[in-house]
Amino acid sequence: MKRILAYALCIALMLGCLPGVSMAKSKQMEDGVPVWTEETVRQYALDYIAGTEMSRLWNYYDLQIRRYMPQQAFENFLIDLEFLTGDFQKLGSYRCFEEPENKQKTHVLHLCMERVDVDMYFTHKNQEDDWEVMALEFVPSAEEALPEGFIGALEDVYTETEVTVGTDQYPLKGILTMPNNASAQNCVPACVFVHDFGAHDRDLTLGKTAMFKDFAAELAEMGIASIRYDKRSFTYPDARLLTLGDEVVQDALSAVEMLKADPRVDSKRMIVIGLGLGAMTAPRIASQSNGDVTGMIMIGGVADSLINVEYSRAGSYLNTLSEEQRNNEQYIVRNFKSMTEGKALEQEVLGRSAYYYWEAEQYPQVRTIINLALPVFIAQGKRDPVVDENQGRRAYYEAIGNSSYIEYESFRGLNHLLMNDLTVGSNGEPQYQIETHMDKYAARTLANWILSLYQ
Repeated sequence: MKRILAYALCIALMLGCLPGVSMAKSKQMEDGVPVWTEETVRQYALDYIAGTEMSRLWNYYDLQIRRYMPQQAFENFLIDLEFLTGDFQKLGSYRCFEEPENKQKTHVLHLCMERVDVDMYFTHKNQEDDWEVMALEFVPSAEEALPEGFIGALEDVYTETEVTVGTDQYPLKGILTMPNNASAQNCVPACVFVHDFGAHDRDLTLGKTAMFKDFAAELAEMGIASIRYDKRSFTYPDARLLTLGDEVVQDALSAVEMLKADPRVDSKRMIVIGLGLGAMTAPRIASQSNGDVTGMIMIGGVADSLINVEYSRAGSYLNTLSEEQRNNEQYIVRNFKSMTEGKALEQEVLGRSAYYYWEAEQYPQVRTIINLALPVFIAQGKRDPVVDENQGRRAYYEAIGNSSYIEYESFRGLNHLLMNDLTVGSNGEPQYQIETHMDKYAARTLANWILSLYQ
């Protein structure tokens, strides 16, 4: 609670230090600032809590306030607030008061939170032609009993619908998550989730976690649609998947096509979000989408060839082989780049046809990223126990370099799933036995990047 009070005090001090003349200049006001009434303040609170269009909410502030309070700080405080108070439940009572001497008005809106309720003090200029916001403060408050009828939960922000993606031979069950405000007149960005190594369901359920389900909800609350679906190897474990195209790419492209056909989707902002193997495959999916994919988020990927990555993870498999067999596997991997297509079809490596890796190598991810020149966000948990930064984010940076269309970020304290669970087993592998969720700051950072594209 000290951080909340400190933040409020900081804003108050900031206001006291600003030049009085700048406060009175209504020409600084952004176009479209609402007239602040109980209804519009309630809507502002809901939008802020949902993380919806944060740039718009921040731009309602007085110009001088924005100079002292960067948008990132405005957004980050919401994460801090929810950490201290728990998740938002409902909006409560409302009151307001005016300060004629300062030409300001303050609205006090009660927020019912999971652990500790707070009052939101929303102060703005109170002039006929000037309604800019001056302060947003949160103060701990006594718990409030809620009468019926108050504007409530954020569950109504989006709708989830069952869909079927994939090919005629391998249909896959999935979920379309769509913001309720999306329409043909108000098109929204949309994403396709692409799985990591292994056979996974649509939510990417690992132990007590479900990263794709969490991420889809966070995106939808911020006005971004998404499709997630069961991986082909999950639904059809006995299917003969000769190539990475069979296992991953075809189904992702099917989901892209479904989004493209939806009139509520902004075709200029269709993003592939890949984790691990999905991150490594995202550039290929984009390159084969006929221009439909316009950006990529690559989380926890490795900047290397698929066969090298699989070989580094194949310790338990290699231990089952004889020394001669292990040496042969090592020889194939080391000399793989010189292998012909015909040889690849004839040989096996790492327990499967070498053609699986040969076909994947025809779409080298780093070169494809450079050739596409699409916006890319390469992200990783700073404490990822699966992919070291030197293999992941740093290796991508060394291979691609600094570019105006690529953003790199490691999220402090987070694991492979961008969650705050650092527990691992005796072999150093994550167990995911703690019920936790995708980090809100990471999710909203990635969502804001999507919203900023092509604007």
